[in-house]
This record gives sequence, C-alpha cells and structure tokens, in this order.
Amino acid sequence: GEPQTTGILPHPVGFADHLLPREKEERNLKTTAILVTYNSAAVIGAALASLPAGVHAIVVDNASTDDSAAIAEAAGATVIRRAVNAGFGVANNEGWRAASTPYVLFQNPDARLRDGALEALVATAEAIAQADLIVPTLLKENGSLFRKQSSPICDPVFKPQGNLPEGIRTISFASGAVILARRSRLEALGGFDPDIFLYFEDDDLSRRVLAAGGRILHVEAAIAEHTGNVSTPLTPALAYMKHWHLAWSERHIKGKFQLARPGYWRVVESVLKMLWAKLWRDRMEEAKQWGLVNGTLGHMRGLKAQDIRDTLQMERQ
Repeated sequence: GEPQTTGILPHPVGFADHLLPREKEERNLKTTAILVTYNSAAVIGAALASLPAGVHAIVVDNASTDDSAAIAEAAGATVIRRAVNAGFGVANNEGWRAASTPYVLFQNPDARLRDGALEALVATAEAIAQADLIVPTLLKENGSLFRKQSSPICDPVFKPQGNLPEGIRTISFASGAVILARRSRLEALGGFDPDIFLYFEDDDLSRRVLAAGGRILHVEAAIAEHTGNVSTPLTPALAYMKHWHLAWSERHIKGKFQLARPGYWRVVESVLKMLWAKLWRDRMEEAKQWGLVNGTLGHMRGLKAQDIRDTLQMERQ
C-alpha cells in the first residue's frame, strides 16, 4: 500500500536551520546512541562529540586493551564493559536493550554525525510509520560518497515504493556505520543475529526488516562521515581474524536465506592468492587469504563463530 505519513517532513536541504532549539532537543531525547568499541581509543571521542545535545550514548566495550572505555566515560557515555569480545551484533543487542527510548542510533566509533543529521532521521521516522531503519548520506574521509545502499542478500525481497517527499527514498540495505532504528521493530525481530560475530549483521537485519513489511529509507539531507577500517588498528593477526569472520558470516547468512554460498572454489582461489602473497612477502595479504580459507572451511565443518573468538585473536601473530 501507500506509505502512511504524518506531520511535515524536513526540506532536504538545511533542515536543522528550521528547528527551534527546543524542537531539536525534544527529538534528540527520543534517541539513544549505541556505539560498540574494540580498541577504538583513536576515534571514539570524535564520534561521541558529534552527537547533538540531549542524546544519551551507551558504549559497549568489547574487552578493549586500550583507553576506549575510559575515553567514553569521560565524554559522559554510559559504558558497558564486556569481559570478552562478543562481536558487533551481540554487543549492539546489549546496548539497545539497555536503552528505553523509542529510537536507537547505531553508530560506528569511526563515524561522525554532521549538524542536523540526527534530527532529520528522527523526523523521517516520526512522519513515515513503516520506516524502521533510516540511514543518512555517508561520506568517506575524502569526501566521496559511500554508495552501498543495496545488497544481494536484501535485493530479493526489496519492494520500492514511491510517493515520498523530496530528498527521501526507499532503499534495500541499511549500512551498519550509522542506522537509526525503531526500537519496537528491534524488539519484534530480536535485534541483530547473535550467531554472527562480525560482518553481514546489517545485511541480515535489513533483510528481516523488509520481510516483516518494514521499510528502509535514505535521507539525503542527513550527513555522516565514515572513515572506515580505523576503529581498530589493523595488524596481520586482526586481518586474519576479520577475514575468517567475513568468510564464515557470508556462508552463514546466505545459507540462512537459501542463497548460493561460497565453498571449495573459495578455498582454492584463496590458497593461490595466499601463496602469491607469501612469495612477495606481503604478510597482510597472506593473513587475509588464510583467514578466508579457514573461515570457509570452519563454517563447512560446523564451527561456531562465537565459540572460537578468543582463539582467532591469538592466531597469525
């Protein structure tokens, strides 16, 4: 059916300029920001500083060994300190369940909101009843657009709908870098898939929202900057761990939704690339390809990502 709208949506340009300070604060008080850190001391301060006044932040720290938690506390955030790294989805679930506001903002620690972005996202959520996930325009560090707004996981169930105000459009995928989510929908769906340790959590949540009849919207006027891949300093050990989970999660989510998933062809391809990297003494690339090999084989053997998280972080030093 046609989208149900109430109220007046913001003009796509300069929305924040049209709100009184009291109106901004009222919208901000409806939102809790959730940020998950893992050795993110270099970026968490700037992420929290980008939140507008009135927004409370909950930082779930995944057993960082740096000052991530201390920096977040000094910035006024509530910090949930985990004894072990639970992965992105589990930590985000713990964060939003600790919130009581009707909206939650999932924000990567290497992402920063520009002025007026959150208010525009919340205004859209309040005006369009079926809008369950709402994302801003994401800019990379160099100012170019982060363009991923579709996903082969989500596209099969995507149903575009028209009659939206200028500057707002329906998309099939909400990038996990910055997402405003309706808390009632999270409760109905159970939040992020707890079996996924890292990667494809946003694809999975987006697909389930679409399948449940919800909508994912992009608000052009809301701007956020996403540096990408700097929340935690990259080492060969971390590259191995990330690519292990990339391979594992891809097989997990594609199997979950009955899609074709990588198998032995991925193993053969990655072994060849790993040998080439070894020949050229590229330790980082070698670690990545070895992670893809073992993540694929691990899933095929029935290993659970959460059960081997600690072992993975010790490998490939």
